[in-house]
Amino acid sequence: MEPDMTPSFESAIFLPERRGGHPRYGLELAEATARLSPGTAYFLSSQDLDVEAPGPTVQVERIFKPLRPPSSFRHRILWMMSRVFHYTRRDLQLLSWIKAHPSVRILHFQQLCSPWMQPLVARLAKRRGIALVTTVHNLRPHNASEHPSMRERLQSRSLRRFDRIFVHHGLDVHRASEVLNLPIDRLVVIEHGLFIEDCPEPRLEDRRLVLLGTLSPYKGLLELVEAAALLPDWTIEIHGRVIDEEYVARCVALDAPNVSFHLGFVPDEALADIFGAATASILPYTRLEAQSGALHLSLGCGRPVVVTPVGGMVEVVERFGCGVVTSGTSPREIADAIVELAKPPVYASALRGVSEARKTLSWEQAAKVTYSTYRDLATP
Repeated sequence: MEPDMTPSFESAIFLPERRGGHPRYGLELAEATARLSPGTAYFLSSQDLDVEAPGPTVQVERIFKPLRPPSSFRHRILWMMSRVFHYTRRDLQLLSWIKAHPSVRILHFQQLCSPWMQPLVARLAKRRGIALVTTVHNLRPHNASEHPSMRERLQSRSLRRFDRIFVHHGLDVHRASEVLNLPIDRLVVIEHGLFIEDCPEPRLEDRRLVLLGTLSPYKGLLELVEAAALLPDWTIEIHGRVIDEEYVARCVALDAPNVSFHLGFVPDEALADIFGAATASILPYTRLEAQSGALHLSLGCGRPVVVTPVGGMVEVVERFGCGVVTSGTSPREIADAIVELAKPPVYASALRGVSEARKTLSWEQAAKVTYSTYRDLATP
């Protein structure tokens, strides 16, 4: 038997968020990548991480102090000062961790450090021979204005320090290069795995739609509620944490009889029940410069989807035939697409597409690209 010539190296993922789809994504990818790697893989997270690792291959290090909630401060200025102190202390702690782990050769940022600390972290890592990679989950913030903000410009400058930048399949790599102001050869296209939940088979006759995610104007809630008036035989459930209270209040005030709102963070243990009662998932986003985690959760729950023609969603739906793409983002166009999905032959075809997507969009596929990139950067 030939000896295993795969180089051994340690890697670490930085992702200090405590709950939700982002840390779940990071842990799923870390676990799948670690199974390919002969070296130790670390996952650097918050002390109050509220997402379970899907397997035993990653060494989860809960080292960052929790972020205090805004409600714990008497004045907004104190809250703002506390956040600056928190992020500075967190990133200094990352520097200390790097110094204490000299065998780490890859540092993967699933979330960037604070803009004022990222250059310092990058310089120390480079001096220690550590390659830097990051995953850009959003080419632009979801509710960004037309012109890039100061934060976006600082992020673009930070990204120039990275050896490789992962972007998700479905996004136009030329558009990504333009928005991020990076050469295409620095970008690596990667699949977005599915968040699998054990749900019963959906039934067309139930006529139930679900929208799940953080509730903000770009999600198209207002357009969906207005579309509900054109769909009296459908019920629509909207679940998620409120980002823009005024906007959500406007949507609720429309008082659509076939729309129900369930406001607040949705824990992982509730997902199977929410999607299990749904005929399909609706993602009526009005703008998106990203791939959609909610889309991949919907498919992982076995639900066909109706999506608007924005971001990376269209490529996934057309690639697998797992739903219907609207012709636009207006209420009428959204309603027309839902009516199209309700045609029995279309719905049956979409279910077959969901099944195909569940076979193909695995974390293992994403891990192969991730590990290959790690290995190339870590090999002298």
